Amino acid sequence: MITLQANGISTPILIVGIVFLIVNLIFLAILVSLLRPWFRAFLSGTPISLMRIVGMRFRRTNVALVVDQGIAAQQAGCPISWPELEVAHLAGIDLEKAVLAYITSRKRDMNYTFQEIVDAARESRLEKLLR
Repeated sequence: MITLQANGISTPILIVGIVFLIVNLIFLAILVSLLRPWFRAFLSGTPISLMRIVGMRFRRTNVALVVDQGIAAQQAGCPISWPELEVAHLAGIDLEKAVLAYITSRKRDMNYTFQEIVDAARESRLEKLLR
């Protein structure tokens, strides 16, 4: 068997080392993509579990959008649950518009639920609802 050696390291060991490095870089990239939205939510005081973020990724949810809107609602004093936000997003609702409408309705003491806002947005009658 012929083996090439570079500076005293055999080729199979070098190949294993390169594969190990590539696998670790991929794992690190996945970990960072999961920790970034979790950390932003944590710093804003809007807790979300890493398992929920993993679930959102598997369901192909735009995690950054859902987390941003959850943070916005929490900071406005109108918290919305993560499942409600994700369901609205997966239903094709413009999440930014729906969250803003929900915050507006709460500030005007209209007391609509987030689900009522989502239903109105789905039926294109959101503007009528907030008059």
